[in-house]
Amino acid sequence: MAEEVKINTEMGTPFGNSVNEYYVALAKKNFAQRAGRLASVKTKEQAEEYVKNVREKIEKIFAFPARTPLDAKVTSKKVFDGYSMENVLYYSRPSYPVTANLYLPEPRQGKVPGVLFLCGHANDGKGSTVYRSCCVGLVKKGFAVLAVDPVEQGERLQYRDTPTPFGLCGNHNLMGKHLSLCGEWFGSWRAWDGVRGLDYMETRSEIDSSRLAVTGNSGGGTLTTWVAAADPRPAAVAPSCYVTSWKHNIENELPADIEQMPPHALEYGLEMGDFLLAQAPRHILILGQEKDFFDPRGVVETCEEVKKINSLLSDRETDFFIGPDEHGYNKANREAMYGFFTKHLLGKEDRAEAPFTLPPPEATFVLKDGDLRNLPGSKYLRTITREIGNELAAKRKEKTPEELKKALLDLLKIQIPQKAPYYRKLRERGIREGLFRNRFGLETEKDSVMCVLASYANKIVYNLDRTKKNITLFIPHLDSTKELGGRGPQEGELLYALDMRGIGEAMPSGTGLPWNRNFFSPYQADYHYAALGMMWNAPELGKRVLDILGAVQLIAENSPEGMTLTVEAHGLGCVPALMAALLSDRIGKLKLVEPAATSYEEMLDDPFSKFPLSFMVPGILKEMDLPDIRRAVEHKLI
Repeated sequence: MAEEVKINTEMGTPFGNSVNEYYVALAKKNFAQRAGRLASVKTKEQAEEYVKNVREKIEKIFAFPARTPLDAKVTSKKVFDGYSMENVLYYSRPSYPVTANLYLPEPRQGKVPGVLFLCGHANDGKGSTVYRSCCVGLVKKGFAVLAVDPVEQGERLQYRDTPTPFGLCGNHNLMGKHLSLCGEWFGSWRAWDGVRGLDYMETRSEIDSSRLAVTGNSGGGTLTTWVAAADPRPAAVAPSCYVTSWKHNIENELPADIEQMPPHALEYGLEMGDFLLAQAPRHILILGQEKDFFDPRGVVETCEEVKKINSLLSDRETDFFIGPDEHGYNKANREAMYGFFTKHLLGKEDRAEAPFTLPPPEATFVLKDGDLRNLPGSKYLRTITREIGNELAAKRKEKTPEELKKALLDLLKIQIPQKAPYYRKLRERGIREGLFRNRFGLETEKDSVMCVLASYANKIVYNLDRTKKNITLFIPHLDSTKELGGRGPQEGELLYALDMRGIGEAMPSGTGLPWNRNFFSPYQADYHYAALGMMWNAPELGKRVLDILGAVQLIAENSPEGMTLTVEAHGLGCVPALMAALLSDRIGKLKLVEPAATSYEEMLDDPFSKFPLSFMVPGILKEMDLPDIRRAVEHKLI
C-alpha cells in the first residue's frame, strides 16, 4: 500500500468537495430538524419526555459491559502542602488496568465532594503539567480529585514495545478501527474507564458520593461529556474545549478522534448538547476558548439549547465560559470551573487559583517506572481486541451466498439500485495522442455528483457506447487516471474506469492539513468522512460499493443483450469490487489485482495497520470476513 499519496494536481479535483458538501447538507438538516423538536418543548413534562428519548438512544450507543470487580489498590501515598496524593490502580474490565491519582485535602473534616478529572490528549496523561495544575487547584479548594490516565496515555501506553508512526491521536484511531471491525466503539471503552472511576470514588469513605462532579479538557472534555451522558451520579459537569456542535465541526472540515464520533449519533438525530441532557437535570458549565479549533459559536448555541431543557426540569444552573486563549485548560477556564464547582458543591464563592507547587511527574506513577509492562497479568487493548475477534470467528456460522448477500447489504446500509443514476456529461480529457478519457459525473446521491465514470476511446464521444458487448470496468486503488496511464481498450473492448467517492477525481480537496495530503493518514480527510459515515450508520465503504453498483447499472442499461461485464479492481478497490460482485448478478467476471486486504480478521494482528477506516465495515466480523465473500464469488474470479 502506498505510503504517500497526493491529490492529482495535474487533472484537478473538480468534485473534491462533493463528499464534504454531502455531509454538510446532512448535518444542517439534522441540526434544523432537532431545532424544531427543541422548539416544541414548552413544559416540564415535554422536557422529561425529550430527555428520556435522548437517554434511550445514547444507551444504545454506549452498550456498556456488565460491571466486574474493580480489584482496586493503593500502591503508594505522598503528602504535600495541604493535600495528599494516593496512587491508585483499578480494573475497569478483567485484565484491563486503569492508573489514577487520588488527591485528598489535608486536613479535612468529614466527607468532601469529589471530582472525577479526565485528561485530554497529553502523552503524559495525569502527569501533564496543566492537568496536575487542575487537580491541585481543585484539592486546594476542598475537593477530592480522582485523575485518570486515558488508554495510550500516561502509564497506559499500548505500543511502548512496538512503537507506531502515528502519534497519540493516530494510535487512538488505530485501536478504534480495530474495535470497530468487532462491532465495538473505542469511545465506549474510554467512557467506561471513567464510569468505573466513579465506582471507585463511591468506595472511598472520605468522599461524599452525593456531591460528585466531572470535568476534563479536549479529549477529557469529550470523556466528561460521555460520562455525563452515561451516568446520573455527577451533580455537576464542566466539559472544556470539546463541546461545540457537530454541524460546526463538519462545516469547518474538522476531523476528530474516533472516540469523539459516536456511531449512530447523527442517525438518531442527536447533537452534542443531547449528551449533556441525557441525565438532566444537573448543573452544567460548558467551557470553550476564543481561539479554539472547536468553534466557540457552538459553545453559546449549545448552552442555550441545554439551558432551555434543564431550566424546565429544575433550577439547576446552565452556563458557559469562553476563555481568551487557544485550545487548552488554561487559568481563566480553570478558575471558571473552580467557581462553578465550589458554588454548587461547597456552597461558597471561591474561584481564584491560589499559588501552589506541583508534585513532580514521577510522583504520579502508580506502577514501577510508570510502565504498564511492569504489571503482571495486564493486557493491551489490542490483545483484548484480538481475543474478541477470535470469539466472533468461533461463533460465526457459514452462510450461503444469498445469506451473505442479505447480511452484507444490512452491514453496508445500502440497497441495490434498480435504475441507473442520473449522469452529467463532463468535458473530455486527452490522455495521449489518439486516446481520450470521456467523463461522466454520476449522481449516486440525489443531485450530487459523487463519482466519475470515464470511458477510454480513440476519439471524443458525448454519449455512452451502446454497441460493444465486451466491457471492462476498472476500479482503481486510488486514482484511475494515474493507474491506467496510457492504457487504452483492447480490440473490441469497451474500457471504463470509475473513481468512487473520495477517490481520484472525487478525492477531497479540503479537510485536514494542506501539507499532509497522505491518503492513509489516520487523522486526515479520508478518515474524517469515514468517521462521519459511522455517525450516520452509513459506512463510507457501503457508499463506494453503491457507486460501483450505480455504474454497473448504468453500463448495463446502455449495453446490448449478451453483454459481458468484467470488473478489474486494484489495491484498495478490490474490497468494494469484491462486495459489489457478490451483490450484482450483472458483474460476470471479477479480476482482483494486488488486493490491499484479504482478511479483516488478520488486521487485528497488525499493530501498524494503515488500512483505512473508509474501507472497513463496523461489526463485519460478527457476520463474515473477506474470505467468505471471495468463496461466494469464486465462479466469477479470473
